[in-house]
Amino acid sequence: MSPFGTALLVSGPEALLAQRIVAGVKARALAAHPEADVNQINAAELEDSMLAEVVGGSLFSSHIIAVIDDVGACPPQAVDQLVAVAANPPEELCLLLVHPGGVKGKGLIDKLKKAKVPVSTVAAPKPWELTKFVTEEAKLRKVRMSGDAAAELVSAVGNDLRALAAAVGQLADDAEGKEIDVNHVRR
Repeated sequence: MSPFGTALLVSGPEALLAQRIVAGVKARALAAHPEADVNQINAAELEDSMLAEVVGGSLFSSHIIAVIDDVGACPPQAVDQLVAVAANPPEELCLLLVHPGGVKGKGLIDKLKKAKVPVSTVAAPKPWELTKFVTEEAKLRKVRMSGDAAAELVSAVGNDLRALAAAVGQLADDAEGKEIDVNHVRR
């Protein structure tokens, strides 16, 4: 299914996972239409006619990928226009709305949900899910990692997903395609 003609609300406190969802949709959209314009803006900047500029076509491209960050900060005068575009995006628009969760902009989020805009929730993993996150990161980097090594890494680094992902990346580079074990982590 083409990501154009769609809107997606990515909501939740885990910024790394939200960024990955946005990056994945953008990559699919650019694969479908490499000439597409990518417009990224913070919702607080959606004053006056700015929303129309962000989601509208340009002279050079017929397709637009619009990423609106911190959608909860949308100015009140732009809320209804944003909901209208998200509820019925033009076929040349791929609209990504990012909300960090919480109560800021709850009225807008409720309107988007009522308009049946698809939502992808990015909750922070529970502490017992962190080792699974670490082993999945290792798989993404095409290296195996034992459960003990993942637990050791979580114990050493903590529960920040960016720090864990960076640590797995460094270990994967150091392991050179071999399995990451507890000794690698301890070193």
